[in-house]
Amino acid sequence: MADDFPELCVQTFTGPWWEESTNLNLRKGRLVYAFVPHVDSNPRTLEIQGRPEDQHDHSRATFKLKALRAQDARQQSKLPVALLPEYEGEVYGIYRTKRRPVVVLHDPREEPPKAVRQGGANWQGIQNALVVPAYGVEKTDKRVGWPKPFVDRIQRAEYPGYMWDRFPDGLPGGSILRLDQIVPMGTGSAAFKPTKWCLTDIAHRLMLDWLEWYLSGEPTPASVELAAIRGLLLQDEGSI
Repeated sequence: MADDFPELCVQTFTGPWWEESTNLNLRKGRLVYAFVPHVDSNPRTLEIQGRPEDQHDHSRATFKLKALRAQDARQQSKLPVALLPEYEGEVYGIYRTKRRPVVVLHDPREEPPKAVRQGGANWQGIQNALVVPAYGVEKTDKRVGWPKPFVDRIQRAEYPGYMWDRFPDGLPGGSILRLDQIVPMGTGSAAFKPTKWCLTDIAHRLMLDWLEWYLSGEPTPASVELAAIRGLLLQDEGSI
């Protein structure tokens, strides 16, 4: 797949980047499609405003969107709604979501033994997968796309939180993987749609090195390979 990448990008220097895997089980490096939330700077919540005329109808209510402030001590609603049960200390957060291509960071983990979880809630043992969501670069009738100067710099590995890639059978302009938007994804059969494509071992290792670079906040990645590639890509550009 290396021949399909532009000259100035990380993938050109690594050899094969994507490979086919006929076994569609969830695994590290697999490209899958899933509905994942887009996390804005500030979250929002649904606040119950009232009931319809029939006050005994607990299946309907009127709501409004409201800022969900971590600074506030929030009170639960006094108007129960059957479809939105409330639990102590919890509120409903509202996020935009879209089915996106995401890259799985690790192999599925086994649940802790049931013997040690006996008496607890089911969710305590459920194991999710961490995935990196991708955002298409190209402009369409429904989205503004990414500015070309920004994409050029991302292709040169200038920013630790952004990684450019071009998926097999994907958009010609490629996609931006955002390491600051890593989210948990359910591992049930309805939670994702697998593709036959997986990162090669070297590509997956480089992505983990990139994540370590992002988490450390260091100006130079600890990975010798990633640092060397960045040096080649940025030698004529300079870093900001």
